[in-house]
Amino acid sequence: MGSIRDSVVSFQEMECRSGSCGGAVGHFGGDAASYLARVAVNGPISCRDCAYVGGVAGRTFAGKVYDTSYRGELNLFSPWSAGAFGGAFGYTLNTEIKRGVAFARIHLGNSPPALVGGYAGDAQNTTTYRLFFDRGRAQIYTSVIGTPLTSAQAVSQSSYPNFDFENIWMHSPSTYPLLRVEN
Repeated sequence: MGSIRDSVVSFQEMECRSGSCGGAVGHFGGDAASYLARVAVNGPISCRDCAYVGGVAGRTFAGKVYDTSYRGELNLFSPWSAGAFGGAFGYTLNTEIKRGVAFARIHLGNSPPALVGGYAGDAQNTTTYRLFFDRGRAQIYTSVIGTPLTSAQAVSQSSYPNFDFENIWMHSPSTYPLLRVEN
């Protein structure tokens, strides 16, 4: 599939009407050489009749994901939408994910899907390391992968052990961490 790295994706509004929907890519992966690295996504995403929805990617299959961030709102509008719906990833399969954050306000509508998470809706055979989401902002308190943080913890640099704040991430007091590529 290829790779995406050192990228910032920002938009006023994204609307998806079917399939896999994500801020950087709908469906990512296909082989172990594919990777997302140092990718930040900012903006609201609305979904109608989608299978997989995530702030960074709707669905991943194989590949590697390192140092990603999503800030925005995820809106679900149909009664059966989203087979899996998460702050950063809807569904991951055979994927390695390291150091990621999701600061998503999640609106599920009247009939929420069964697979919902603050960081990811569903994950199968996925290796993870240091993934976090703001449970207060999301109003979702659990996730199949990822560690929930209170809003106060989410703006504290000490909540993100092993994040490289010298070269990859940056932090100012009382704010969410940012990828340096966003500066």
